[in-house]
Amino acid sequence: MSTNDFEWRMTRGSESGYLVINEISGIWTVGWSSETPQTITDMWYQGDNKDTAFSVFREKVAEKLKEGYKAK
Repeated sequence: MSTNDFEWRMTRGSESGYLVINEISGIWTVGWSSETPQTITDMWYQGDNKDTAFSVFREKVAEKLKEGYKAK
């Protein structure tokens, strides 16, 4: 069972990954996982600013879409 507040699976051909957001004790984590949603392999943001976390998330979603990933 995942402890993430939000995870979104994306695929590109046979590749897949997960966009992940979670918040623990006021610390926001945003990243990409090429393995499982519980293991972030590319940390995009970690800090206490929720607005920055969501801004980074939107920016990185756009990048993944440009790379050819689609929401699953």
